[in-house]
Amino acid sequence: MIAIVDYGVGNLASLEAALHRAGAEDVRVTRSHVDILAAKAVVLPGVGRFAVVADPHGAVFIIMKGNSAEGPRDAAPGTPGHVGWRELHAGDVCVPVDPATIADRLRDAGFVEVEVEIEVERESPARRFRFAARAPMHGLV
Repeated sequence: MIAIVDYGVGNLASLEAALHRAGAEDVRVTRSHVDILAAKAVVLPGVGRFAVVADPHGAVFIIMKGNSAEGPRDAAPGTPGHVGWRELHAGDVCVPVDPATIADRLRDAGFVEVEVEIEVERESPARRFRFAARAPMHGLV
């Protein structure tokens, strides 16, 4: 099924008819998130082209090219309506991290309210640590 997202703009009936003429059998003009998630393809009329992709660890995100000839405006990281990608650690989960550096690493990645607790065993060089941090919503600290 091809879902045409109805968000109140454009002549969606003519777009639906054009897709049928091009050979698409199951086309739906819809506002239903159930239909959109179940669709094999999604058309977002008048906005641009986009693809939903996932990184090797399963994080899903959308890549989009708008219809405007302008191109995107620069924005500071965390600005509402703009996307940033922060990845602290991915891939090999067995890479050791020095507990003494974790607080700064979390702050550098944009986290706030960072708390780190390091436990040192008396007769062993082993150290365990726990941490908590909060990612600010929409760049608001």
